[in-house]
Amino acid sequence: MAGTLARVCRSLPLLAVILLAAGCGSAGTVSNDDDVSRKAATDAVEQFFTRVHVGDVASACADLPAQQRGGLARLSKSRGGPATCEGALRTLKEFAPARAAGALTFEHEIGFRGALPHKSKEALDKVTVDGHALGGVGLRRTGNAWNVVLVCECP
Repeated sequence: MAGTLARVCRSLPLLAVILLAAGCGSAGTVSNDDDVSRKAATDAVEQFFTRVHVGDVASACADLPAQQRGGLARLSKSRGGPATCEGALRTLKEFAPARAAGALTFEHEIGFRGALPHKSKEALDKVTVDGHALGGVGLRRTGNAWNVVLVCECP
């Protein structure tokens, strides 16, 4: 699955994949209504970045599999930061827009892999936070919930 989303993200002018994150929690429920399904997907993205924003990085990291937490820790360490998932979310420049002071405002440019949002199993959301491009966020549907599975820096 992550390979599929990585290929989708690479089809954009990809600068770097910064996080492979399976199961970051979910928000909303997918239904037969495309608008409800679209909102559930964007809510999942906003929930993850809101956790980062309020400093609840332990919760954001706790939902990630150990392999993905380790990947974030290695990336952070390679850039001279703390060698932990939590430290990565607190310090990596890619997450800076989500850590900015004040209330977050999100803009989404979401595309679903499939004809209709409620039938899609994957999506890619180009997220902007407070007017700053955050990157591409891959989503995967598990049952009736969307989960963040990939965050990449895509201009």
